[in-house]
Amino acid sequence: MPEKEEELILLGQAGYTRAAVEKQVEALCNSDAFKNTDEARTLLRHLVSEALAGKLPSQAGVAQALGNKDFTRGEATIRALRNDLRKYMKKYYAKGAKLGEIRFVIPQGQYLVLAPRASAPNTDLAVILEPSEGEEVRNHPIVRGRISEGLDADLEVWVVINTPCRDLYPAYRIPRNSTEWQYEATIGLAQWGADEGAEYIITLVALGPDGDYAFREYMRSNRNGFGPLLPSDATVLTTTKVIRRDLR
Repeated sequence: MPEKEEELILLGQAGYTRAAVEKQVEALCNSDAFKNTDEARTLLRHLVSEALAGKLPSQAGVAQALGNKDFTRGEATIRALRNDLRKYMKKYYAKGAKLGEIRFVIPQGQYLVLAPRASAPNTDLAVILEPSEGEEVRNHPIVRGRISEGLDADLEVWVVINTPCRDLYPAYRIPRNSTEWQYEATIGLAQWGADEGAEYIITLVALGPDGDYAFREYMRSNRNGFGPLLPSDATVLTTTKVIRRDLR
């Protein structure tokens, strides 16, 4: 059944991580539907890159991406390639959606890439089993959780501690070799002297390559001062709020 137009929005505004979008692009490009279609693959990568950057693709820009800086091939040839790309995409998606797959749509006569809006974070993909919401904890609580096998295997999952001052500190990179894990976290004193009874938020965050690299670099540093911002390719999976007690 055809998707309703209102169900599709610009790819760059649909809420997917860059890592998820790039993985979907490569899935299409390496599929049988795109076999021996070098120019169509180049066009798809270009249009998706423009969409993620919030840019409106042009025929001249497409021509340059294809190696025709002077736009010598003509508009008709570029339009024909775009139509071929739409045909290859239709063939790929006709085989049925896979778990976590993003459906790209290029409307007829346009160069925009649309997609359905990303679903809200699915708490079934990850859960914090311990500590429970609102629990009073000491400064080194055991954090225990479970990650569903449905979570993209290419994503890295981190335990992140949010302080009462809303500083964000990567604490632990969870191994993906099993679904259940546990870790002794450190609920340290917050900036500006937050005291006993302060609320902390323990968060599970899924990260693509860029965010994972940023967190690992932070962990390698001396980690003084404020924690980093949440990377742009991060997806919050689940959170639990705890109350720090017994600072002695």
